[in-house]
Amino acid sequence: MLTPPDARNDGAKLEYLRQSDKFREYDPILFDILAHAAATLDRRRLQTIEDSGAIPNAIYHNDLLSDSLSERAAFMNGCASAFRHVDLIFFDPDNGLEVSLPKGRKHSSKYLYLDEVAAFYASGKSLLIYQHFPRIERAAFITSSALRLRAVAPDAEIWTFTSSNVVFLLLLHPESPARLAMAAMQACHQWDERFIVGTHLKGGRTSV
Repeated sequence: MLTPPDARNDGAKLEYLRQSDKFREYDPILFDILAHAAATLDRRRLQTIEDSGAIPNAIYHNDLLSDSLSERAAFMNGCASAFRHVDLIFFDPDNGLEVSLPKGRKHSSKYLYLDEVAAFYASGKSLLIYQHFPRIERAAFITSSALRLRAVAPDAEIWTFTSSNVVFLLLLHPESPARLAMAAMQACHQWDERFIVGTHLKGGRTSV
C-alpha cells in the first residue's frame, strides 16, 4: 500500500542489512536482494524487489493510496481486479489495522480497514497483513488484533509471525490450497526465534 512520502522514518529500520554475519544465514538469497534494494533510491526499491523475482509469479499493485475516500475506493477496486485469480494477498499498510480514525481523514491511508479485510476474505482470499507494534504490551495487542480479525473472518485459521518491531497477521481461508497452511507451518520452524516467531492461534490457544 504505497502512500505519499512524509517526514517519518518508520520504514528506515534497515540496520539488520548491515549485519550480514548475523542475519544472512537465514535466507542468503533474500538477504542479498533486500540489501541491493536498500542501496537504491527510495522510489526504485519496490521495482528492484519486483524485478528480482524474490516471490515467483507474484502480482503487484503499486498505485498510490491517498487519504481521499473516492481514491481509496478506486485503489481497493484496483486490488480486487488485479488479485482476482490469486490465493493469497499481502497488504502492507504503513501502520497496520485501522484505529479510531475514519476513512477519508488525514493519515487514514496508513491503515487497512476491517471492512476491507472482510470484503477480500469473503471473496475467498487468504490475507497476510503487516502490523506495526504500538507502544502497548505486545501479547495483549496480538490477542486483541486476532479477535478483531475473527470478527470479520470467523472461520479463518490465524497465524502470527512476530519480529522485534512488527507482527504479520495471516488469515487462511478454508477454501485456500493446502500448500498455504503447509508453508505457514514451515515458516514457523525455518528461522531462529531471535529473528521471527511463528504462532498458530487455535481458538484462542497458541501452538508453534
